[in-house]
Amino acid sequence: MKRFILAIFAIILVSVMLVLTACSGQALNYNYYWTKDGNYKIGATETLTYKVKQNNTFKCGDYDFSKRSLSTVVIDHDGDYTTVLTALSKTQLSENAKNALEGSSNLASTSNFYKISSDLNVTATYQYADGKTYTFNDSVQSECYFTDCDHRLTPLYSYKSYDTTVLSEDDKIFRFVYTTDVSYMNGKAIINVKDKTNTASSTAYDEDPIYRLAPTSDKMRTINYKEQQILDNEQLILAGRGLDFITTTTAHQVNVMDVTYLNVNGIKVTMQENVIEYITDSAVDPFVYKINGEDKAMPDSAVNGGVMQVDVDTVTFMLSDQHFTGLPFVVLYQRTQKNTTETSRTIPVKMYSAIAFLNGALEYELRSVNITE
Repeated sequence: MKRFILAIFAIILVSVMLVLTACSGQALNYNYYWTKDGNYKIGATETLTYKVKQNNTFKCGDYDFSKRSLSTVVIDHDGDYTTVLTALSKTQLSENAKNALEGSSNLASTSNFYKISSDLNVTATYQYADGKTYTFNDSVQSECYFTDCDHRLTPLYSYKSYDTTVLSEDDKIFRFVYTTDVSYMNGKAIINVKDKTNTASSTAYDEDPIYRLAPTSDKMRTINYKEQQILDNEQLILAGRGLDFITTTTAHQVNVMDVTYLNVNGIKVTMQENVIEYITDSAVDPFVYKINGEDKAMPDSAVNGGVMQVDVDTVTFMLSDQHFTGLPFVVLYQRTQKNTTETSRTIPVKMYSAIAFLNGALEYELRSVNITE
């Protein structure tokens, strides 16, 4: 059962990183590599949109994400993913984030904050050997409030809602509908997990034995953590952008609050290689890069034959437990070009997460960047 619980989150981008965790970690310093000049600027926003699709052949070094399941069910995913990063003042925090801040005595003088929100919408299709097809609209929404780099991106509050499906080992389709929220105050995190199956929309498969709407156990727990040595799961991709990767095999250890197993765990963030990645940019499917509403070329890139070439650092987020033998979450960050008037901002140009039970990977390809500053 534990293996299945781990697998149910595998289609969800950031949740994959959450379950790939184990104990350990350290206090890290983060840089504002996602800004133009390496400084915090109140009111700045960054919106990134991605096309999400099934990839059954992806490999990253020795990690093989290709579809190797013995299941005869053909799975397909198609959708989009959007993240919005906003630099906030204290007055712009949500009420839950303000309450967490008021309960954090060591952050009383802090005035610079961030909010990161995400929206994942994927059409999941399961086609069986008898020709029957099941289609679901999977979705995950999240928001997280935290401090600036000067306070090591200390989290205040996060909320996440799920309505997702997954194919089990015995070829049944399980659907999970629930929410999680975490408040961080003075070294204590209050975690709430709430089942929402009673609010789930009906489907055409409600009476079908292949489909099951599976309840999630309600949980509430207080977990201790070391201050300024913790990240919320929703911060991980951004935190990776703020780390220095000097050479291949450069690794960092980060602590993450794990709402699945109600514990503080750690993951190893490692740069695997420097490569050139390719992104579609054609008249039929143009790539969009805007700053303050003005169209720009993506810095440090070149377009050739409808394809944009970008130098990237391939970074893996991996369970640090030596007994774990699964697959990492993979992010291809545009390589940082320091001391330039317009940096690459270490934007994630592609990301990959394993789908449960060796059913390939979800690929996230960057399609637009919209920055205001």
